[in-house]
Amino acid sequence: MNQILHSKGIQYFDDDYFDFILNYHGIVGSKYSYEGFEDLKNLYKLNKMFSDSPWGNIIDRSNSTQYPFKLHIRLPWTQPKEVEKNLDLETACSIRVNEITKKYPAPYVLYWSGGIDSTLLLVSFMKLVEHKNLVVYLTKNSIKENEYFFENIIKPNLKFVLNTGYPSNNSFSITGECGDTVWAALDHGFFLNQRTESYIYKPWQQWFETKTDDMDFLNFAEKFMKKAARPIVTLFDARWWFYLLCKSQSKATLLQMATFHNSIVIPFYESTCFETWSWYNVENIIKGHNWQTYKWPAKEIIYKFDKNKDYLKNKSKEYSLDIHNTGILSLKIDKPLFLTDNFEKPILSTQPFFSNSVYKIELYKKYKHLFLI
Repeated sequence: MNQILHSKGIQYFDDDYFDFILNYHGIVGSKYSYEGFEDLKNLYKLNKMFSDSPWGNIIDRSNSTQYPFKLHIRLPWTQPKEVEKNLDLETACSIRVNEITKKYPAPYVLYWSGGIDSTLLLVSFMKLVEHKNLVVYLTKNSIKENEYFFENIIKPNLKFVLNTGYPSNNSFSITGECGDTVWAALDHGFFLNQRTESYIYKPWQQWFETKTDDMDFLNFAEKFMKKAARPIVTLFDARWWFYLLCKSQSKATLLQMATFHNSIVIPFYESTCFETWSWYNVENIIKGHNWQTYKWPAKEIIYKFDKNKDYLKNKSKEYSLDIHNTGILSLKIDKPLFLTDNFEKPILSTQPFFSNSVYKIELYKKYKHLFLI
């Protein structure tokens, strides 16, 4: 008799539906504010210090926050070791390519948006993997964002597919996800905002105190910053630490939630080697208030490979979502309620409407163990 493999935890949950599920399982509350889970509520408040409208799951990878369900942490946070202090970004990229190629066989489908993170991903694979084993998935906007790289590097050397969808089942799709969280997930709305700009390099407490006078929360924030085990002094430092620790898993699982077949999605930057580099190099993420220097160490590695001075000097962060828009748009009706550790994606037959009675019939029995905490 074959043993049935049951899921042991949830690694991603859909914000539109999950409160209904928690309420059905007897958890009172909504939007991270659940009775008996004060630290989780404070994590949401912490997220709102950096964004008026927080997006994505908040997953504390230090495993020090209790959740109202069994949580699966993909990459538990580990404090970097002193012997790793001199790890450079280019070496971290090589380590990651070797991690992936040792675990998964060729060919490798590389998603390229034209942005800095995905271009560094391509450069890293091209340096270490036979080009015949690489396939690049891109869009017209990818080419527009980095036409030089497409015409001079991809087009003459690699097979590429102009597509916004997904490759066939059982392929290995490697994306630039988690790149942003390695780099403090900066965006124009935060870094160049008139309200926050003057506070970026001031003690983080000054900004927080303009937003709230809740001493219990401010004390919680102090304890949270100490988890970093390195100085968290400025508002920039605080944002880096929160996004690296609590938002990277949400980034890692986004595309996996958007695929309904057996394609394995591998976030290139979801690795301790990049987190170690980031932990020791927070001051190198951006230079002062110069937006053009954001992710400069990555741009330097790219320049060594393609010799494009314009990209090195002028390229800045852009939003590169169209590479997977097809999958995400298809989820408006049939998006999974959550993603388990063994990659099950439960869906109700009544979606986009949630029905307690249908949930009880279709999913409750199979997944109730995930809510017995």
